[in-house]
Amino acid sequence: MARSILSQHTVFPNSLAHLETSAATQSRKAGAVLGERSQGFFLSARRLLSFRDLGHKRLHLERMGNACGASGTRAQSGNADVSANPRAAEFAKVSEAEWQKRLTKEEFYVARKKGTERAFTGRYWNNKEAGVYSCICCDTPLYSSETKFDSGTGWPSFYDKIGNNVDEHSDWSIPFMPRTEVTCAVCGAHLGHVFNDGPRPTGQRHCINSVSLKFHPKDSGKADGA
Repeated sequence: MARSILSQHTVFPNSLAHLETSAATQSRKAGAVLGERSQGFFLSARRLLSFRDLGHKRLHLERMGNACGASGTRAQSGNADVSANPRAAEFAKVSEAEWQKRLTKEEFYVARKKGTERAFTGRYWNNKEAGVYSCICCDTPLYSSETKFDSGTGWPSFYDKIGNNVDEHSDWSIPFMPRTEVTCAVCGAHLGHVFNDGPRPTGQRHCINSVSLKFHPKDSGKADGA
């Protein structure tokens, strides 16, 4: 009887080894699961930190852009400085509906809604005639053929502007790609953008939409650049 009872409650070495092996296996599986979850957690945290860093970098660039824009331009609001030119006050009163009547559909889209014409499609990108390019909206002289050059971009390009007739503004319309927009100083028409990769003496490249311009040949009597 005693031997029978003992045999019912005795843990034999083989059974003990099996239990230890099973416990070790379960422990490894649990560790693997925790490891995967921990790895996933740290990857998620790393991604969140990366997005946070990108956000900080963009905010820093925006602050730099705003600071540079405030010190380097005359009009940052997107409208011409009405105190700088008497004609500016006149064009500041023109409504969007009125501009739609005065301009073609493409001219309105580019000059008033800040659109962009397709490269190599404008009427002036390859124009080599001497004269002056004025604003399509108010006819203010903006660029001279003397500063026009072939940039190979498919848009009319100039390394300088006429007097103070062109304003510059910080443009953040494309995320993480700050640019400098150029507009007519009198009526605020969108012209294009200016880049610092042009020829001497200014080192600038005013990349302008043809549709925002009106060309006056040298012998037309309107090419004095005034």
